[in-house]
Amino acid sequence: MNYKMNNHMNLNREKVSLLINKLQPIIDWSSIKIGTHIFHKSSNNVFGVDKLVKINEDRITYINVNGTQLYEQSMTNWYFYDESIVDEVNEHLTPKLWWSKLSKYPEDLWICVACNIEELYDRWVKEHSFKGDLESWLEQIEYCEIKELDGYLIKVQ
Repeated sequence: MNYKMNNHMNLNREKVSLLINKLQPIIDWSSIKIGTHIFHKSSNNVFGVDKLVKINEDRITYINVNGTQLYEQSMTNWYFYDESIVDEVNEHLTPKLWWSKLSKYPEDLWICVACNIEELYDRWVKEHSFKGDLESWLEQIEYCEIKELDGYLIKVQ
């Protein structure tokens, strides 16, 4: 497996892990309506939303919203799917292109790919041997996500 593919898989696992920590688990299936969007812990994609089709005694039948095949599985490790939480997690853990510089050295512009401010800080610390916490760094740094340059949209792949 190549480096890019492995990195992408790790990022997807990290997104799913964070998503599961934020979603509400389904504990009592008796009040869940057929057609409810659900998410299983074993999914490898935060956009892997399923739709409840049938509740059996100890199993459920579901279908992926983008598919046609019915699946059956135990009632454990399911969560209510919440698109706003999915979008929040995806945004937080999607790589972006950033520029940053210390306010006192405006000529030293540093370009970096990071998913969020915390990761940008971690990379800055490693690259520049910065001594200080995130809060002190934010007081000394200027930074910006580069979304567009000369009319061209920037997409990190």
